[in-house]
Amino acid sequence: MAGPREFLQRFRPVGTPGAAAPAGVPADRVQEVSAELEPVFALLAETEEEATGIEAAAVHRAAVRRHEAEEHARALVAEARGQAAAERADVAARAQREADEESARAEQAAAATAQDLLARAERALPAAVDRVLAAVRTELDARAVDPGAEGQATP
Repeated sequence: MAGPREFLQRFRPVGTPGAAAPAGVPADRVQEVSAELEPVFALLAETEEEATGIEAAAVHRAAVRRHEAEEHARALVAEARGQAAAERADVAARAQREADEESARAEQAAAATAQDLLARAERALPAAVDRVLAAVRTELDARAVDPGAEGQATP
């Protein structure tokens, strides 16, 4: 609440000190300030409208850029997915080639081992045949000498 000093300040002096004059009218400072600032606010109204337009344009540009960025991101993701599928296929093909090469090496090693075994068997075969023939001849000779020895096994 305004004090007595502020209340008295609302009354303008009507004249110079001296003889009595007609009564004064209280001054309305709010109306005076409003009347004084009205032209300034009128000039600012145009600037405020311009600022509102700038803000609306900026909001629109931001929405357009956001939409373009989303589209760009979607395109990048789609491209990356395509590249990932191609990379997976390439890796699978490389793995298949490596497996085929490993299988071929194992097959070659197995063939070499089999060839070595066959060669050793061929070298050992004549001696084994000689031992078997000698055992059979011994058995036949033993049976020829002792006809009752048919049921006996010879070592």
